[in-house]
Amino acid sequence: MFIENRPSWNNPKHAAQWINTLRDYAFPLIGTSSIDKIDSAAILRVLSPVWLEKPETAKRVKQWLNMIFE
Repeated sequence: MFIENRPSWNNPKHAAQWINTLRDYAFPLIGTSSIDKIDSAAILRVLSPVWLEKPETAKRVKQWLNMIFE
């Protein structure tokens, strides 16, 4: 599970924010999918509901998902 292998941070608050944001926005839609099965349409389903209401959060989710995929 990703949470067990999370990157190390100097700031525990930042680590919690990172995980909680992904838990709230990404995990409900793609959290049980194999990473090789997640396509751009799936990412769009994650980001679309958030983008207009919370653009900064959507930007962070997008960046963090990109880091995970790399």
